[in-house]
Amino acid sequence: MTKISFPKADSEHLIVYPKQMLEIENDLFEDGMPEAALMEKVGIKLSNWLLEREKLLKSGLVVIIGPGHNGGDGAVIARELFLKGYLVSVWCPFPIRKTLTIKHLSYITSLGVKILIDAPDPEKNELWIDAVFGNNQTRSTDINLIKLFNKKSKTNKGKIVSIDIPTGLNPNSGRPFADNAVKAHYTLSIGLKKIGLLQESAIPYVGQIHNIEIGIFKSHLVN
Repeated sequence: MTKISFPKADSEHLIVYPKQMLEIENDLFEDGMPEAALMEKVGIKLSNWLLEREKLLKSGLVVIIGPGHNGGDGAVIARELFLKGYLVSVWCPFPIRKTLTIKHLSYITSLGVKILIDAPDPEKNELWIDAVFGNNQTRSTDINLIKLFNKKSKTNKGKIVSIDIPTGLNPNSGRPFADNAVKAHYTLSIGLKKIGLLQESAIPYVGQIHNIEIGIFKSHLVN
């Protein structure tokens, strides 16, 4: 009988439900990792992925920052790429709720990153970073925001990169919460791939899926 070789239990091969990913993160915090340290680590890992793909950044970028920690990850990306000399601006379509995200926004403003008052222009060639809700999405969001992103997608002027989960997409089922979700060219899944990203219904929205390794050890992956 031929021996079956199974893939390793690592970040490239494991799939989790959103709730399981949150439990893993909570385990990290209970083990002593500061929440701020994890956000910094994630943001820098995401930035490095983008820096390895310079063509995406050649016309500058707009980071669309949400109210929670996904938005904080986006703010770290904005800082890192601004400090590397790229043209960076950010837009916050919702009031910011999380203290860490507020602090990161305050800091990048002090550095000179432009905070947009009005929505960015989808006709420009900039890269858009969707750092709005990520893994914590549980319901539909402003349909006008989804329409703005997808107008950008249709113009074919600059790409859209979604952080963790495209905005408006259910991370469990892979279906839009409402009629539509952000149609990303790339989705950068943080830590482990969420099950919704790999469903057939998610294909029109996720684009190319890339896993961003953040050093989750096997002890955190076994109950």
